[in-house]
Amino acid sequence: MIPLAFHVDYWNYIGWPDRFAKPEFSQRQRQKVTQANASGVYTPGWFINDQEWRGFFSRQPVPFVTGPKAASLTANLEGSTLNLHYGNGQSLKAHYALLAMNQRTDVKRGENRGKTLEHNFVVVAFGEKAGQGEWRFTVPDTTADAIAVWLTPTQGGDPVQTVAGWLGEPR
Repeated sequence: MIPLAFHVDYWNYIGWPDRFAKPEFSQRQRQKVTQANASGVYTPGWFINDQEWRGFFSRQPVPFVTGPKAASLTANLEGSTLNLHYGNGQSLKAHYALLAMNQRTDVKRGENRGKTLEHNFVVVAFGEKAGQGEWRFTVPDTTADAIAVWLTPTQGGDPVQTVAGWLGEPR
């Protein structure tokens, strides 16, 4: 399991803009809700293998799903170039997310006024593209702590293969 926190911008109007929020993350959530026939857009919105999961609210354990054995996925990040290789020859969509850990937000206004929020697995950069076997991305320069990469069918659906790792020493 690789958790990813895509911060949405639709709460920014309540007095404390989320510095990690991006309009494209809000749009991504809306698309997932439509595709999964989910109950609506809300936070936190949990999706596991492209399906809405509401167990978070009742403190249920995260369900783990096993699938068929997949080919090896390798990711190599050198400077700002991310190279991916997947050896089965299938047309897939590759996704990457750069992640920040141990982030804090001091909230000045709104329902969380006076609180310090702690954030992990925050997506600070994200990209995706279709391809077959080899993908190359130019990733932005960020202070990311980790990277996650996953492959899905080109039309969406459950991940076919994933890989993740720390960028340098974990903080």
